[in-house]
Amino acid sequence: MLTYPPAADSHVHAFYPKDDMYRILDEMVSFGITDAALLAITYLDAKIDNNIICLHYKQDYKRMCLRVFGGLYYDKDIQMPFKDQAELLLEMGCDGIKFLEMKPTYNLHVGRSLDDAIYDDMFDMLESRGIPMICHVADPAVFWHKDLMAPHAVALGWCYEFDRYKPQQEYFNCVLRRLDKNPTLRWSFAHFGYFTEQLDTCWKIVEKYPNVMFDTTPGWEIYVDFAKNIPAWQEFFTKNNRRIMYGTDTSNQWSNEYVRNLNKSGVALLSASPAEFPIPHFPEANMRGLALDETSQKRILRENFLSFAGAAPKNVNLPLLKEHAQFIRSIAEKNADASCLASIYEFLEHA
Repeated sequence: MLTYPPAADSHVHAFYPKDDMYRILDEMVSFGITDAALLAITYLDAKIDNNIICLHYKQDYKRMCLRVFGGLYYDKDIQMPFKDQAELLLEMGCDGIKFLEMKPTYNLHVGRSLDDAIYDDMFDMLESRGIPMICHVADPAVFWHKDLMAPHAVALGWCYEFDRYKPQQEYFNCVLRRLDKNPTLRWSFAHFGYFTEQLDTCWKIVEKYPNVMFDTTPGWEIYVDFAKNIPAWQEFFTKNNRRIMYGTDTSNQWSNEYVRNLNKSGVALLSASPAEFPIPHFPEANMRGLALDETSQKRILRENFLSFAGAAPKNVNLPLLKEHAQFIRSIAEKNADASCLASIYEFLEHA
């Protein structure tokens, strides 16, 4: 069992204030995280400054190697084709692109699905260039059944028992239709794509789409799903140990203790015995370990991320990033967005 492994976290969110985020990054380093991907969210609750914030941290924080997966803009004041947006993000120093468009609440805001033709030019470009991408697909199946949900998820507005939301399977189908259009996309499905109630679909995905990855980032619900059939999931993880990455959903919204427990959950999934035990970061439910061989653990914990995201981060194009920050500042000023303005001023003052 790899108790304190060197690991790469493929799924981290980063916000201001800076000192608070560095508290979390330092905690990750203490656990053994050597590399991480900051996944930008640029609409609704995270607002349009998050690409800049994440690239600022990438430029400034030196205790681990940070990558940034930039998020597309849907703000009415940013009228730029999605292909041009993606190219700008990559030119500024993003290592890949993050898609949250298929999370049901965000999908309502976005107003279109990723198989829509409006994204064709962008995905054609990303596919031809072999750009790594991370995609959130749907949400746990229980979110369509309020009586099965954890209370905090209900409070966050993630119950989809309403006609305005698609069935879970339709969110899955939208993403699979995109892959049928662009079958060699280098795409990682966050939270195992929430396909964990459909093991047969997971097999079909790895067999049909050669560059698709999965990550082990909780929702805790996927750990419960794995526990329902340990032998079958052991086989899947072992045979596909180059197609799975480690992740936690860490952010500076959490306490240090919660971040430690997220990592304990992720390591336990790979290395602990199949005996049932409380999920470290969500002890209200139980999980079981997969007891993978050491080669599989090492690949999933770190090696696969380095192959997927690149052995070394791209350099931040600071002049272009500052220029973009000035553009975002003009929008924040127009909309009297004080929190966004504060983050832009913080970046411009210290970059």
